[in-house]
Amino acid sequence: MLDAPDKAPLAVLRFIKHRTMGKLSVASQHNTRTADSGLSHTTPPLDGPGVVWLDGQADALAAWHERAAAVGLGKPRRDAVLAVEMVISASPSWFAAATSDEVADWTRRGLEYARATFGPTNILQAVRHDDEETPHIHVLAIPLEQKERARAGRPRKGREGAKRAAVTSWGLNADRIVGTPEKLIEHQTAYAAEVADLGIRRGRPKRETKAQHKSAAAYRAEAAHDRAEAAKVLEAARTIEADSTRRKGRIQRIEGEARAGADAFTKGLDAVEQGELVAAPRMSSGLAVQSVERPVLPPQMTQEFGGWLSNVRPYLKALVGYAKRIAGLAEREEVLKQREAEVARQAEALERVAARAAWAESAKTPHDAPRPARDDYHTIAAIVAQSEFADPPGSRSPRGRPQGRDRADER
Repeated sequence: MLDAPDKAPLAVLRFIKHRTMGKLSVASQHNTRTADSGLSHTTPPLDGPGVVWLDGQADALAAWHERAAAVGLGKPRRDAVLAVEMVISASPSWFAAATSDEVADWTRRGLEYARATFGPTNILQAVRHDDEETPHIHVLAIPLEQKERARAGRPRKGREGAKRAAVTSWGLNADRIVGTPEKLIEHQTAYAAEVADLGIRRGRPKRETKAQHKSAAAYRAEAAHDRAEAAKVLEAARTIEADSTRRKGRIQRIEGEARAGADAFTKGLDAVEQGELVAAPRMSSGLAVQSVERPVLPPQMTQEFGGWLSNVRPYLKALVGYAKRIAGLAEREEVLKQREAEVARQAEALERVAARAAWAESAKTPHDAPRPARDDYHTIAAIVAQSEFADPPGSRSPRGRPQGRDRADER
């Protein structure tokens, strides 16, 4: 049965035919949990027994022989159905919400329906299983029927036998109970009517749903396969989640390092612009920090700037070069200022010499003309010595006299 559209709990009723004594014995041992195998799917509950005894005997096979002997049942046909098993249950959702009294009432009604179907004296064994996921009832019964049958035997060959009187006897007749699809449909409808006031409804007929019943072994095998596949999917999902977490942590770590490096790099550039971070002296390599009015870098080169050095090491060379260029421009600017001052002083001395020479020429009195001051001679000698036409310092003329600055010093 499939769930109804309103998802109401559904009645479950199923029949199983047993055609051999061996199958009847196996079913009896399974239902009483005395079998040596096939019980791995059961889990005894903590608050009660896993098997609740309802009717019949512990050995259904022995009960069958006792009942057959009591009614004088002859040897069954080879293809006869020896016993019929009825399985009664409901949707798991009903048991999840039901009280213990409601479960007891449902059990009583299910047993009464089985007795009405097979006959009270034909019940071989009836138990309720509470050690599986959904409680259910197993009822094993012998399908006996008493009716009039023609006396056994036949007339001799060539003679017309007399009409034999019918006798009443017992026989096996499972068709009377589950012989046709219509009878099975009637059972589904009748049982659902018995438990309707408990909130259990009949499902859609199999003819409409086209559903196929699966054996318990096949269902458990499929369920185990589904659980294994679900476990694989869950493990894969956990692996993906762990990998995603690692990747996310790595991304966050890289992002944090990048932000810290960018902040430190910006502070480093600001320090270079402000003059706090300059090229180190020629005897050492790298950068040097000097005091400024408004410092940008943390005091004593704290861990923040140290982190910048480790995170942006590829850019350190360019930054050092930039600082050196700025420092070089400042040095060159200072040198140019000094040279401009020197040139101005030299130009002033030359102007004084030229003025005296012009005055002496105009007066035509070379003996009385004022001579240049001693400092002016030294200034002119220094200018000549530094010019590109002066002889190198320390060189001598062919006559052995000093040239350039040395000659000027002799004067």
